[in-house]
Amino acid sequence: ISFDLYAKYGNNRTLSLVSPKKPYYQWRLRVPSGHVVRLVVVTLQGATPGSCAAHKLSAYDFLLPLQNKIIARWCGLPVSGSSPVMKLTSSGNVMLVTFSFSRQKDGTIFKAYFQAIPKAGCGGSISSWNGSISSPYYPSFYPPNIDCTWTLRVPVPGYLISMTIVTLDIQDSPSSDGCEEDWLDIAGAK
Repeated sequence: ISFDLYAKYGNNRTLSLVSPKKPYYQWRLRVPSGHVVRLVVVTLQGATPGSCAAHKLSAYDFLLPLQNKIIARWCGLPVSGSSPVMKLTSSGNVMLVTFSFSRQKDGTIFKAYFQAIPKAGCGGSISSWNGSISSPYYPSFYPPNIDCTWTLRVPVPGYLISMTIVTLDIQDSPSSDGCEEDWLDIAGAK
């Protein structure tokens, strides 16, 4: 079963799946040009990171379920804990969300909302005595296919820069031991 949903800037649109009867559902999410899709998953029963044999929730940075466009995939067992379960952001003004499962279940399986948020810039040049930098939409996951470069300078020559990394959470590269997909590079060191 497919749903096409559109959210104007300033409006939230809800996605929900209660006592599903079909094995596959998809939501094609759209927002205005110049904005990105922010998906906030509030309830997710029957899916956590891991094996995708029983249940699978996937979000794509495209309107087709292409493997190279996956933003996140959650599978397996029930999720419990604080709300929201996760926040995801697209790189453009569309996102595809799919949910599939192997057996029927009663109750609320999935509940989320999405909204249009202005597209954020990334990177730049900073000349200051102190400050902070973060990925776009932090603390939400950063969007896919993003390349941010910051140049940091002190206002007066002769001083050094001291940097403290408070939080660093980047996507693992399952196919290798290196940092081929996502990395932090400081002065040429990954």
